[in-house]
Formats: sequence, C-alpha cells, structure tokens
Amino acid sequence: MQGTDKRWQFVLLVVVLVTLVVWVFIANKDTYSKKQALEKNVEGHVASMLADQNPDDYDVISEVIAEKTLVLMGNIWGVIRIYVREKDDSSMQSFVGLEFFYNYEDDLWVQQDSASIVLPDHKVEAYRTFEAMKYEVAAEAYEKF
Repeated sequence: MQGTDKRWQFVLLVVVLVTLVVWVFIANKDTYSKKQALEKNVEGHVASMLADQNPDDYDVISEVIAEKTLVLMGNIWGVIRIYVREKDDSSMQSFVGLEFFYNYEDDLWVQQDSASIVLPDHKVEAYRTFEAMKYEVAAEAYEKF
C-alpha cells in the first residue's frame, strides 16, 4: 500500500512539472511572437530619426524588449530603444538615444509614450551596448559621467 501511494505521488509530481514546463513554454513563445511583431516598428522610428540624413553616415543600434507585467502572466508591454551616433564617433559626442514605450492591446502594439535617453546611467548602458555590438567607444566618453 505504501509503495502505491509513493508511485501516485511521483506520478502527480511528474504531471505537475510537465504541466508547468508546457505552460512556461507556451507563455514564452507567445511573448516572443509578439516581440517579433513589435520589432517591425523599429525601421519606421529609425527612418523618422534620420529623416533627411544619409543612413550610411550613422551607426544605429536598436533594442526591443517585450515582457509581461507579471512573470509569465499579465499584460504585455514593450520598449524599443534606438541609439544613433555619427559613423565611427567613438567620443559619442553625436550620440542620440530614444525610447518608445508600448502596450499590447486588442492584438496590436499601441505606442504609449516616448522619451530621450538623457540620464547618465542610461547613456552608459547605451554606450556599453555599442561596445557589445563591436563599435568603438572611447574611454573619455564615459568620463563625462
């Protein structure tokens, strides 16, 4: 009798774990597919930022984040960050950064707000992103902060 109880406990534990893994997979896949839809907005934002400029004269990096308000649950929100500098400007004097904030509503991404990246911590994060993407950033660029 004890062996049967332990087997049922083990089976129940396996069923709960498999259910949890499937739920996590489905939730992440849903968020990932919605993130891909949000990424389609990047090109339009970059085009607006460089309206009358030659895009080849600039280094442009974008980041797209899509997450749920609660881990694996809740409403989906997103942020597009676009970092621009003149080509090979390692001093980062020409750096401009913008963030665009979105909520996912009724099967559409709806832009809620936008902001310039002006806080020192955010600029340092952007500069590190340039470095991670193999762009050169001079040490003196960080000394401003």
